Amino acid sequence: MSCEYIANSTTLGKLLWPDVALTLAQNISCGDPSSIRPDVGGSPTPWPLTLISLFLHLHTIIVRIAKWENALAWSLVLAGFEIFVVLLAFISSHLTPEKVMVWSTIVQAVSAGAALQNFVLLVEEYRCCLPLIRCSGPDHIETDERDHRALNPLLRDLLSGPYQSHSSTESGMETGGAHKERHSKSISAYKISLMIAFIILFFFIIALQIRGLVAALEGRRNSKNLEVSWCSPVFNTLSIAVLDGNCRFHLVQQSGKKGVGCIRIPAQEQKAMFVVIIVLQSLFLVAAVFDFFILVAVSPRYRWKQVKMKMPWATLFSGVLSLLAVLAFGIVESFRLPSGITGNVWIIMRVQPLDRVFVCMATLTPAGLRGQLISWLDGLFSSWGSAYYGIG
Repeated sequence: MSCEYIANSTTLGKLLWPDVALTLAQNISCGDPSSIRPDVGGSPTPWPLTLISLFLHLHTIIVRIAKWENALAWSLVLAGFEIFVVLLAFISSHLTPEKVMVWSTIVQAVSAGAALQNFVLLVEEYRCCLPLIRCSGPDHIETDERDHRALNPLLRDLLSGPYQSHSSTESGMETGGAHKERHSKSISAYKISLMIAFIILFFFIIALQIRGLVAALEGRRNSKNLEVSWCSPVFNTLSIAVLDGNCRFHLVQQSGKKGVGCIRIPAQEQKAMFVVIIVLQSLFLVAAVFDFFILVAVSPRYRWKQVKMKMPWATLFSGVLSLLAVLAFGIVESFRLPSGITGNVWIIMRVQPLDRVFVCMATLTPAGLRGQLISWLDGLFSSWGSAYYGIG
């Protein structure tokens, strides 16, 4: 290897380039290849976890299309769990730019759409029990079953005014007893709790999405000189610097808690994640507004080209797209080295008793799934302190 370097450089303190060049020429190996992984919070969601989340959401989507009532519990659990994970990531990472991989919120779109759909359908199912929404006349249910018009009949009732006409009133008086018996629906405390839970979850997810979008915009604006830490066992306690194949020095920082040495390199992956978050989050927020109007305005039985329209299709597709993007990104990142380092590096070590410089060549390998899990879980649970790390 040949690197031109200023002989009196103070990059490594008292270490001079001629001292490094002397042992560098010997081309000594450091041993077996060693993996390099992101430091705390520097890894995207491990791809098996994303794959499991994708399968669960797809299962719930299929059930919701077939019979939405059967997916209420699944939708509630998935939305609640995702909110818990995102809140924990927000607390642990403090929304710092270098930990954007952990606090990213782009996987919540499907749950938001499910929560909104379930709330709207529950309101329509038990509309007689809600204030400001009056029960229709005795022929209302039968009309609904035959009604294939686009506009929601419940919305038509609201737009028609709070009072029925005189003839409708008389007809309602004549068949009032039968109407109550045939068409009134009682709502249980469980269903009321579900309606409240779903609307709270929906707005909570929207708030988290907006906060994540703002943090991504701030991070991208301040990411010009952003660096992140990457760690490897080959950066042992004697290591003071790493020289990569591009003739760049990286100082080694030791951590007793991690048991490895770490170097800082440009945060290219994090910069790319900022762009992904901004694009997908913006798409999701537009989709959520679109789905809200569709779910409120469209009749339950209206179909467009045989497709049931009373579904949050926009958030559904954007959510699945986000999950697929995170899955692909996680798989690719687990099999590649970070952008700011080369596969072959030279570890510069100082042997203290002799006060001599020793240089050996090391081969770095990608982090793999294990490296992703360590980095992501450390970033997610770092706020738990000793409860997670097991130390004081």
